[in-house]
Amino acid sequence: MIYILFLLTGLSCGTIDKKSGVDNLSHSFKKYLPIGKQKIIKIELFIADTSLIDPVHRNPPPLIQIAPDAWSFIDSSGHPIFNPTQKISIKDSVKNALIDIFNKYLEIPQDTTIATACSILYRHVFILYDSKGQKDEQIYLCLDCTKLDFRKRHAFIQFLDNDKTQFARLIATLKELGAYVPNYGPAAMINN
Repeated sequence: MIYILFLLTGLSCGTIDKKSGVDNLSHSFKKYLPIGKQKIIKIELFIADTSLIDPVHRNPPPLIQIAPDAWSFIDSSGHPIFNPTQKISIKDSVKNALIDIFNKYLEIPQDTTIATACSILYRHVFILYDSKGQKDEQIYLCLDCTKLDFRKRHAFIQFLDNDKTQFARLIATLKELGAYVPNYGPAAMINN
């Protein structure tokens, strides 16, 4: 009897739809390499606030599609297609604090499928540079729908605000830098 129960449990946890190759009953998750604090010497943060990108009240300038249903004003080589409203150079302890936050998000198991019900407009883009001045990682952040996209690691982190502590740390760090943080949506719900 125990053998039959074990066999049925094993079969149900491994059911895969032969046509699509999708595991229907369990999820496959990816793990990502952390960002090394010693390797990164500076982070450049580019921001296009709602004075530039506000599709609700006016047509936005031309944007680059970086993924299905995702657009930004920074191309894959790290160049803005128009002048950002803010460009902030981040070093030392704030750089390390941001890397800690990014690494915490990279530790969260992420479903290999991306589910989004909206068009993502990335208004914040972090470019991480190594000691040779070479781009090591480019991270897109959407505070409206709380998503991070690590381009080099191919990591798409959804629902940042599910971890309220990390999301609050991220918002507090952005505010400490004087960076634009929307006064609506999930970011406005964080009290710091």
